[in-house]
Amino acid sequence: MAACWLGFGCSSGGSAAGGDAGELSNAEVGQPDADGRGVGEVKDLGADRAPGWDSRGDARADGTADAAPDGTVDVPAPEVADAGAEFPDAAHDAAHDAQPDVADAGLLDLPDSGPEADAGSGNELADKWPLGTVTRVCGDGLLAEMDSPSGPFGILVVRGEHYEMGLQAGCLIGDRVGQFYDSFMSYFLAEVEGAAAEMGLDPDAVAVLLASMMENLWAHMAPYVPAEQLDEIAGFHDAVMGDPALAAFWPGSTPEQGLRALVLLSNLSDLDWSGSTEEVLEKLSSGMSAEAADYYEAIASAGKSGDAWDLCAAASAAGAVSPGRMAELFSRVLPFRTSCSFFAAWGERTQDQHLLGSRNLDWSTDTGISALKGISIYGPADGHAHATIGYLGFVGALAGMSERGVVVSEVGSESVMERLGGEPWTVKFREVLEQADDLDEGIALATGTHPDSVLRPPTIGYNWMIAYGDPPSGGFSGAAALETNAAFAGVHRQGFDCDPSSQLVHFDAAGAASAAWTDAAQPFLANLEAEAVEVDDQANPRFFAVDAEGEVALDGDGCPVAQDPSGAPFSTGRVLPCAVYRGDEAMMHGIRRWQKAANGPQSGDGLMCHAGSYRNRYLVMHDLVSAYETGEAYQHDGHVWAEAAGQKVAMGIDEAETVARAAALGSNVLSVAYDATGLTVRVSWETGSGDGWQAASEHDYVTIDLGQAFSLLAE
Repeated sequence: MAACWLGFGCSSGGSAAGGDAGELSNAEVGQPDADGRGVGEVKDLGADRAPGWDSRGDARADGTADAAPDGTVDVPAPEVADAGAEFPDAAHDAAHDAQPDVADAGLLDLPDSGPEADAGSGNELADKWPLGTVTRVCGDGLLAEMDSPSGPFGILVVRGEHYEMGLQAGCLIGDRVGQFYDSFMSYFLAEVEGAAAEMGLDPDAVAVLLASMMENLWAHMAPYVPAEQLDEIAGFHDAVMGDPALAAFWPGSTPEQGLRALVLLSNLSDLDWSGSTEEVLEKLSSGMSAEAADYYEAIASAGKSGDAWDLCAAASAAGAVSPGRMAELFSRVLPFRTSCSFFAAWGERTQDQHLLGSRNLDWSTDTGISALKGISIYGPADGHAHATIGYLGFVGALAGMSERGVVVSEVGSESVMERLGGEPWTVKFREVLEQADDLDEGIALATGTHPDSVLRPPTIGYNWMIAYGDPPSGGFSGAAALETNAAFAGVHRQGFDCDPSSQLVHFDAAGAASAAWTDAAQPFLANLEAEAVEVDDQANPRFFAVDAEGEVALDGDGCPVAQDPSGAPFSTGRVLPCAVYRGDEAMMHGIRRWQKAANGPQSGDGLMCHAGSYRNRYLVMHDLVSAYETGEAYQHDGHVWAEAAGQKVAMGIDEAETVARAAALGSNVLSVAYDATGLTVRVSWETGSGDGWQAASEHDYVTIDLGQAFSLLAE
């Protein structure tokens, strides 16, 4: 089978599609129930928006704008209140033509390639680098190797303009990423071939159609990938292809194709692949789930288009394989399910008021991706120094921390409200780390409400955490749990004063944040987490049988025994001051109504209370953080996570690591504990393969002082 399909080398690209960018009424946004509970007054975020800005915020001198993903121009964008950091054009400057000098001081488990080592590299940063052992230098960048209980991992350091950082990354790790990518694709394509054979499909026809599908998916997302990240990809590509020794590690695709594929794969893991093959096919083609298309009344204008789908039609007409069967195969082999978790705690809960947190990546195991385990540290010319934690070669961030003490975490949270034409969350996280000064700016960047005129629509069901450690004091720390789907982003925020607030942001069909409601304006749809109850698929509260005292009658698991229209609602929110935590579940009713995750209303009549995510992650983190506050013992699933202390335990990074371990699943491939005030992280990765595989949370964690690195980059 051809190996080009995830490299987008088999056909020309398709085109993105969107929906109607017109105004939305209250009813269209909130769909009030029979009792008339609507969304109230719509706050228009699009008023007085400046013309002449395209979908990524690039203003042109003539005041015109590029076409938006829905084919219109003059896309609404917030008025620019502060010039801020500009988004450069995709065209590269003179650095595009210049390759940096390379000095190679050894490779990480790779055959020799590239130039000979040269001790006189002139890289002053390498001479005083404190983390691990420097093995390569390239221009202003370096690659170090550091030992850990999970085995050695790489530390990539790049500096300068984004294209320059891409150049440095390409010459430092281009061979390593290429070797992994070729190996991973060989494994993956073997899986595709096996599934195709079981279904009686022609492997060559499957390869062509998979290529067309992936190109169409990239076409949906590409308009929302920041120009900076595209510049990094271009720099990486140019560095590798300009050196035959490095290019030899990319035999089946190019670096640009490979890095794009990694962006796609990390952002499609939690796509809803259920439903009929026709529904899956329509979603992949149009860029919207049927529910999102119906919601926006945009399915007609968001129909199939582009050369990629002409290929599908041609293959189907030739009798090679029908698009419907193609979608069935695609849904069988692509998903890499995530079941992650995160938490944060700060203020009086923690030592010296430091903000602590976690990020667990519970993913497909033993994929070979651990060959790239590492930390990438960026020193952008315009922006905050920051580190992404996970795997080398990923342009975006799976987890990360900035010099400002901003940290990010993610959980996949399956929803029927999906769009592909939006900003991939991994590159969204890079924007937050690089640009956000504090918690509220991070929230604004993530929710598309930042006054920089850039469209940042969410895509599919995710829960995110954005937290701010306010180094070095922690005095203004805070965190927020964000719950998102294609049309809405719910924000549950607590600041340094531990005072909770919530907001529900609506996105129009073009991806602009068009309205927002607080818990004060909409106490049920934009509810506080403490007010969360079990709801149905119309965001109406569900009612359950009560006992003689008028309380909801509970079973042995502490969940409602039976539904009863004359009964009472059942509370699901378990809130602690100065703490946030999530598994898959959404606590905001305006988000929860669309969920399939955590026994969501779109998956049937199940209860959040019975969901594994709720019981084994959300409640576990709540109960363990609470146990530290009370000094009581806490055990779960036969393991004692906190001994009885008899008094309050002020949490430190040791306790943050314990919370991460307690919430990790058996599929844990990456586990991170943050001290966002002390600018320190602890990290562990999966190890081994086959019967020898071990979860990341089963190892000791390695401690990394990112504050040292950020200080050096600031010199």
